[in-house]
Amino acid sequence: RLSAAAGIPRVTGYLIVGLAAGPSIGALPAIPTLITTEHLHTLAPLHDIILGLIVFTIGGSFSLKAIRKIGPRLFRISAFEIGLTALLVGLGVFLSGTTPLSAAFLAVIAITTAPAATQMVMRENQSEGPLTDTILPLIGLNNLVAIIAFILLKHNSLAGEASIWIAVTEVFTPFGLGALAGMVVAVMDQRLTRQVERQILVLATVAISTGTAVLLEVSALLSILVAGVVAVNAAPHGKRILKDLSAVDYPLYVLFFIMAGAELHLESLAHMGLVGAVYVAMRIIGKYFGCRIGAKVTGASHT
Repeated sequence: RLSAAAGIPRVTGYLIVGLAAGPSIGALPAIPTLITTEHLHTLAPLHDIILGLIVFTIGGSFSLKAIRKIGPRLFRISAFEIGLTALLVGLGVFLSGTTPLSAAFLAVIAITTAPAATQMVMRENQSEGPLTDTILPLIGLNNLVAIIAFILLKHNSLAGEASIWIAVTEVFTPFGLGALAGMVVAVMDQRLTRQVERQILVLATVAISTGTAVLLEVSALLSILVAGVVAVNAAPHGKRILKDLSAVDYPLYVLFFIMAGAELHLESLAHMGLVGAVYVAMRIIGKYFGCRIGAKVTGASHT
């Protein structure tokens, strides 16, 4: 509430609470550590499940109706943003002294967009309209491309020999797992009449899918993203699924950001050096101008 009163997003307030309670600040003299590293390790499954709920919602923004409304513009904006960000970050950190392989990994990681913070800020401001309808699918596309690119780069650069079949398995297994989970939600959603039952359905599906992906050593985020896309498009009342989820997920999101704040390592900032500074600067430039140029080229509105 203090953050909101100061005009700062509540997300920032939750992160500060976690940072103050976590081991990074708690390492200072006379300041007790309320959330230890052991606590964070124990809470890791809960962290993964909440992140799954967030990604499920992002996947739910890919309804065919919404995509048709936006049209090819969405994919063109995404292409400019992804391309410019990856190019500037990769080239910038390479010229700063990293190896080509490290530069490639940093370029791929720079593409990703944090879905949780963006979604929480939009919910706090109750934003609706063409900008909101564009941002959520754009986040999904960014992370989809980044996850697949990371898997392919990992297997074709770090392995002794190109393990293409392992890479293909790691890409398509989450798609199959997510499609199955999404169909379960879509089918059962039609048979459940009570809101609380539908909420339990989604929570359980996300939890089971996350655990299964971890067990199979594939991307849980990719499988949950696909599950959200399938569920919203296959269910007759797709938007109702997301509406039911939004009625119970906010306290979980608060826990997620407190844990995220507790996991921050402020002491690591001193070790970023030139490469870290260039990464941050190039990513900001790439994201901002990539979206701006893409929107202008596609004839999007000023907003």
